[in-house]
Amino acid sequence: MRMIRGPDPDNPRSVFHGLGRLYRGLGVSALRSVTTHGLLWTIFDYTGGIIDRLPRASPPELLP
Repeated sequence: MRMIRGPDPDNPRSVFHGLGRLYRGLGVSALRSVTTHGLLWTIFDYTGGIIDRLPRASPPELLP
């Protein structure tokens, strides 16, 4: 409850204000996670596209 009501027991915040602050913090965390995850997969997809466009090497000759 301290996270919602605030650190001062003599002057607590309203539950609505405390929950709003908590959800704002979670929203920032979620946005950061989505952005980082999306950026990571964008880089993976971009790199995979470059690799797919590389010319194929001919198979090596079989040694006798």
